[in-house]
Amino acid sequence: DVLMTGYIAIIFIAGGLAILHPFNANLGPDEKQDRTLVNAIMVSGIAMITTGIAALLTQGLAAGLLQLIIGFAIWFYFFRMYYRLVKRDASAVVGTGLLPPTVQ
Repeated sequence: DVLMTGYIAIIFIAGGLAILHPFNANLGPDEKQDRTLVNAIMVSGIAMITTGIAALLTQGLAAGLLQLIIGFAIWFYFFRMYYRLVKRDASAVVGTGLLPPTVQ
């Protein structure tokens, strides 16, 4: 069921996303390890949601629905935590006004 339905492709894509995305999204001069780790857990919640959708088709309603609910709860909780951490680490946004007119 895993190979013929394409379920394994979702597992590979979700694994690559969970490994690479937190580092690409958070590395920089102000990188904080807590923000990177929370983002990794948030992405694993998204992976659990996508595999839960595939599990609905391959493993049945009970297993797929349970995985969807747990995945959504993980994603929602850690998305809120990640948003708070991003706001904590964000720079101030300063309005600079209108651009000066161009000289021709």
